[in-house]
Amino acid sequence: MEHVLMESVSARLAGQGFNVIIATEDVNEFPKGYIFDGPNNYHSSMKCTWIITNPLNQNSSPNSTKMPLHLRFDQFDTECSWDYVYIYDGDGVHGTQLGALSGSLSPIDFIAKSGSALVYFTSDVAFNMAGFNISYDYNTCISNCSYHGKCVDGRCLCESGFKGDFCQISFCDISMNDKKGPCLNGGSCKKQQCECTSNYHGEYCQEEITKISLDQLLYNGSIGARASHTSFLVNDQIWIYGGTFLSGNAIKEMAVYDIKSKTVSIPKPDGDAAFPLTRYDHSMVLFKNKLYIFGGVINKKTITNEFWSFDLVTKQFVLLNAHNESSVALPKAVAGHSALVIGDEMYVFFGYNPYDEFIHQTQIFSFRTGKWRKSRVDPFIEGRYGHTSVLINNQDRKNIVLIYGGYNAPIDESYSYVISNQLLEFDPADESWIELNRSQKSVYKHSAVLLNDIMIIFGGNAHNESSFKKDSQCLSQNILAYDTLCDEWIPLPLEVKKDEKFKFELYGHSAVVYKNGMYVSGGFNGRMLDGIMRLEPPSCHHFKDQNDCNQQRRNDVTFARTFMEVIKNTENKGKLSCTREHSFNRCALQKDCKKCMVRKECTWCDGTRECSMKSEPCDGGLKGVFDDVEQCPTNEVAILRRCDLAKGCHACKQMSHCSWLVIETTQSCISLHEEELILKKQRQRQIERLSSSSFLGSAAHTHSARGFSVSNILSSLPTFSTMSTNHTCPLPCAVRNTCSSCLTSQCMWCPMTQRCVDTDTYMISFPYGQCQGWVTSVNHQACFADSNDCSLQKTSDECQLSGPQCGWCDDGSETGLGKCIQGSLSGPLNSTQCSLKNWFYVGAPKCQCNGHSKCESISSSSKAITTQSHIPSNSLMTLSKSVSLKCGECSNQTTGDHCEKCSPGFFGDARNGGSCQRCECNGQAEKCNHKTGSCFCTTKGVTGDRCDRCEPKYYGDPKNNKLCYYDLAVDFIFTFKLDSEESKDKYVTQINFFSVPYKKDTDVQFTVVCDGSSGAEVSLNLTSTEPDGEMKTKQLMLRNKCDNKGIRRTYSASEPGFAFGTDSNTTFLVKVDNFKTPIKIQISFAQSPPINWVLFFVIFAACFIVLLVVAGLLWMIKLRFQDWRENQRRYDEIEQMSSRPFASVKLELASGTNKTTPIAVEPSANYRTGIFSCVVRLPTGSGEYTPFGTSGIAVASSVCFLTPSQLALLQTPDASESKVNCKVSIKRFLPFMSRH
Repeated sequence: MEHVLMESVSARLAGQGFNVIIATEDVNEFPKGYIFDGPNNYHSSMKCTWIITNPLNQNSSPNSTKMPLHLRFDQFDTECSWDYVYIYDGDGVHGTQLGALSGSLSPIDFIAKSGSALVYFTSDVAFNMAGFNISYDYNTCISNCSYHGKCVDGRCLCESGFKGDFCQISFCDISMNDKKGPCLNGGSCKKQQCECTSNYHGEYCQEEITKISLDQLLYNGSIGARASHTSFLVNDQIWIYGGTFLSGNAIKEMAVYDIKSKTVSIPKPDGDAAFPLTRYDHSMVLFKNKLYIFGGVINKKTITNEFWSFDLVTKQFVLLNAHNESSVALPKAVAGHSALVIGDEMYVFFGYNPYDEFIHQTQIFSFRTGKWRKSRVDPFIEGRYGHTSVLINNQDRKNIVLIYGGYNAPIDESYSYVISNQLLEFDPADESWIELNRSQKSVYKHSAVLLNDIMIIFGGNAHNESSFKKDSQCLSQNILAYDTLCDEWIPLPLEVKKDEKFKFELYGHSAVVYKNGMYVSGGFNGRMLDGIMRLEPPSCHHFKDQNDCNQQRRNDVTFARTFMEVIKNTENKGKLSCTREHSFNRCALQKDCKKCMVRKECTWCDGTRECSMKSEPCDGGLKGVFDDVEQCPTNEVAILRRCDLAKGCHACKQMSHCSWLVIETTQSCISLHEEELILKKQRQRQIERLSSSSFLGSAAHTHSARGFSVSNILSSLPTFSTMSTNHTCPLPCAVRNTCSSCLTSQCMWCPMTQRCVDTDTYMISFPYGQCQGWVTSVNHQACFADSNDCSLQKTSDECQLSGPQCGWCDDGSETGLGKCIQGSLSGPLNSTQCSLKNWFYVGAPKCQCNGHSKCESISSSSKAITTQSHIPSNSLMTLSKSVSLKCGECSNQTTGDHCEKCSPGFFGDARNGGSCQRCECNGQAEKCNHKTGSCFCTTKGVTGDRCDRCEPKYYGDPKNNKLCYYDLAVDFIFTFKLDSEESKDKYVTQINFFSVPYKKDTDVQFTVVCDGSSGAEVSLNLTSTEPDGEMKTKQLMLRNKCDNKGIRRTYSASEPGFAFGTDSNTTFLVKVDNFKTPIKIQISFAQSPPINWVLFFVIFAACFIVLLVVAGLLWMIKLRFQDWRENQRRYDEIEQMSSRPFASVKLELASGTNKTTPIAVEPSANYRTGIFSCVVRLPTGSGEYTPFGTSGIAVASSVCFLTPSQLALLQTPDASESKVNCKVSIKRFLPFMSRH
């Protein structure tokens, strides 16, 4: 029974959650299986390797053909640009790299021609996606050879007219001339290509003439699978240069694709010639008979400002401008820029620079003078990387540049980059910028060309971390089109079969225009592409009138030729109308008078300060309308560029009105006015802190050694500074060459490329997965063991986890000694470095005892160390059964299951035969860090890697065997909390104190309390130094147990030979030891004189009497104050009552009239009703008068409506009248009659 080997073991897995299903087949059948990440999302920070090999291939002869391995990614979803799956052809990474997959991808197939494959997955800590599902097999061909071939041993034998790894490419064979062949819709083969009828186009006549066609072209030769290269059309040829490659040697020569003959050639220079270093993310333009190459990334990490020319006649390169790393060099080194030739000058737009980061100025090179200059600064334009630029040159607009998309710097404090959907217009005449209508899609590393006034944007990377995942894709699935005449975006639908979508989803490609087609070369979609694609827009020639043509254009795409050009055979006489109701008003985009007046169709309205078309009158008539640029006001205030647009120190310092401010770890570019306010506020905060008494006290104690002053304390507070010149700016990340220096600036270090990058430029620095792991300040210890350098790894586990490029070679001594070298599953890269029997690409040697012991067999009851070892079998490494072994007794002062650490009291690197040294701690520690030798000091107050100095407030000299003592001031209680969680207190078992009694004739009270059950012991000595220098010591306490009840002792000031006071040298020495942390210790020395009880009671009685007297006085004052307040309240009430309106009225009690007249009327606020008060007589009963003592009349009130005649008599009171004027006569109300 033979089995397929699927290597997936612990030595190659860092993380959890992955599953492998391996089908074990009979030798007459073929192995197959699946690799997937389980039912849930994959885990963070994973490094996993799978190796698939076939025993049938291993057993075959060296000259026989290997059975290829078919890998299919049925489902794939990882975090775009951060989590990658790498595929290699072979059983190691030193073979051909087939792909680097990331993001959400369509199903994709790979063929490993060697019959073996290595799959390596790495993830970061940010997002965990659904993962992937990979199926593999040996006995099937992709898509069953597309049903146009026969599958033999996993290879397709294609029928006539078909080719490709799985017969997926059809072509016109030489025998198919004048026959249909692969041509569709009535087309036929002519000269080995399809000739279409008038209503169809495309490589196979597959699309109607009214639809867009996109084809993969067939050609002889190869341009090389590459991305981030450049291409330029010269006559009928596309010249291709540079780019980055997944594997193999980079191509340093030009590659030329001939469009007519469909062949690729490599031009050879005349005679000996120098070649530039290979580069990517550069630019290339044509001027006269030379191609000019500028900038880019060389040596896989260095952004350069090299400037080369390539002569199309002699085929030779000439260096025009050498690399200059200076921050002030001109031209500035850039990558990811674009360039165009306008007149006799080359314009270099944007790009990323190591010092200035995203450059916002245009660099201009004059071919006439050979000198560089920079354009003027626009206050609103942001720099970008990976954009595209096209040149418009028609009757309406001459030499106008359109720039679209790109990767922008972070726009706020979130530090999240933004992929742009901006469309900018640049006019080289006045170096002005205008933002045009934005699209709905944001991309970078795309391509763009201009076809008949339509800008077509193809491909690109659309991943934007600030957007929702569904709208954020690694590979853009849209083709965008922008009408430059109408300023509108029009749809470009493209129908592609689902299983062919991956062919047209790509980024990092290059494009040129030839006739009516867009030719796309190279690119990346998880694997590097070496093909040429052609995109052809629809045509109008079959429409009968212009309305039909316009309608089709609204609904579909751009057109190769206008209706008027086709019908009348004329050019530029008729244009398709815009879909908008009005033509594009370009004048409204101009915000400056002079820029407005430059355009013939525009005029400036001074009243509204707006630019409008001459056909549209200004608001307010003709007043303030300018017809000449000289009429523009000259006193316009210049707009300064916002300081926060500069993301780095060097870029900030180039603006004279800005300053780079550093406050602790925060750095930003602010205006000089903002800087002044911030510094003023910071200074104010510091002064407020100084005003705190607690702070002043601690500060005075801290600075007692150098004197207490405000200036001293200010110097100890958090610092903030500004950088006045570029020379004070720190080195940017991109120019740091070591891991340690990189991490000190909060950058990211990539060991694989030895490159340091800023955190927000990681995606543009490694757009194709070139970095398989990185180091940040979080895992800074990885700097000491470069994962890319196999020789630095000390054990088999470290060797295998460093990456799939390394394997472990055991020395055969059975002690675990060996070395980490480059290799694969089948053996080391250099076969002379290690024999196969000692090679461990997976698994580990027996026990791995690091050379300090040998393996011993153990019984089942003992603690077993399960290991896996390789046993050679038919030249193929397979996995053997587990063996229960352990390392014997460790020697050379080592310990651990694998003798991998130094024993307590020793330090060093014991791995792989390393030695251990005794800890050097000056007698102040028994243990030290087993790696660094840093001592774990056991006495509180002793510090230093060698326990060789005292902490602040402690006094002594540990280097000379003198303990560190803490100074206890008399009459203060000190509390010491020692926490076992803190590294400096974890190992402390002792603390020492000293105190000097300063009062001569006062006894000393000593108190110590130990809160904790650690068994602390206290020893106390009294020392004194005689004038002759002799020191006397008296033991007062020896190892007394200290607990939470405490110890209290009093020591007499009359002790013979130990006088107290400042003029004597008597000192108490205290040692608290034999405890374990955590513990809290309270300790104090007090000198309180004896209490005079007579004096105490006399003073107490006097104070009590004084207190009673004061209390009585306060009570009397309180009563007087209450009386005053009561009287005052009464006065206020009387005054208020007296200010009410009143009047007298005479009553005629004997009158017999039936008419009732009110004595008072109080109108309401709205004067619609009022309160009428009348005098009524009370009933008298049977008598003439009411009974004695009772009133005979009363006042009755009622709410009544006011009549107009009554309102005429009422007057609204004047609000300004004072209260004294409220007393008015009631006589004017007498005519009021009662209403019933």
